[in-house]
Amino acid sequence: MSRIKVFKKIIICVLIANVLMATQCYDDDEVNFSSTIVENPDLLMVENNENTFVVGDFITIQTVIEDAQRDINENELLISDFISNLSTQEIEYGLDLYKMNAYGEYDRINLTDSEENLVAQMGEVQVEFGRLFITSVLENDSVFRSSISLKLLATGRYQLRRGGVYYNNNFIEIEQTNFDEYLLIRTSIQGDNEEGFYEFEVN
Repeated sequence: MSRIKVFKKIIICVLIANVLMATQCYDDDEVNFSSTIVENPDLLMVENNENTFVVGDFITIQTVIEDAQRDINENELLISDFISNLSTQEIEYGLDLYKMNAYGEYDRINLTDSEENLVAQMGEVQVEFGRLFITSVLENDSVFRSSISLKLLATGRYQLRRGGVYYNNNFIEIEQTNFDEYLLIRTSIQGDNEEGFYEFEVN
C-alpha cells in the first residue's frame, strides 16, 4: 500500500479521535467539527446481480456514486468538497468475504493480495488485514466509479459484508474527512439480504 494511502487513513483516525475527545472535554458551542450523513442504498452491485458461480469464476463488484448527493436533512452537497484537500479525487470503503462452515455459521476469509486472483478494471483494490479496500475515482462525468474482480477458488456458500468487526447496522459505510468536516455515506449492495449481506454460491 502506498505511503499516501497509509497517511490518509492515519489522518482520518486522528481527526475522528480528536472529535470524540473534543465532545467530551468541551461544550457543544466550542466544537467546530461538522458531521454530514448521506443514506443512499444500492450504490454497489455485483455484476449482473449474479449469485451462482463455479470455481475459477470471478465475482465483479462495481461502484457507481454520483458526486452530487443529499444528506439525511435533504441538503444538497458534493462529495468532492469533502476531499478537496487530497491530491486525488477518490473515496474508499472496505468489504469482507465470509464462507459458511460445516456448522452453518459464517467465518471471515483472510484474503491475500494476489495479482492473479484480484483485478481492478476501474479504480483500485488492495487487501489489508485480510479484507478488500476498494477505491473509486471521480471521473469526468462527476461520478465516482470502480470495478474490481475477485477470483473464487473453492466451492461453498459465501457472503460479502461491510468491512470491519464493529458495526450495528446493515449499511456499508464510506467515510471521508476534510479538516473540520466529516462525511459518512451509508449504502448497500444491490440484492443484499435483510442483514445487508450479499449472498452467493460457488459450485
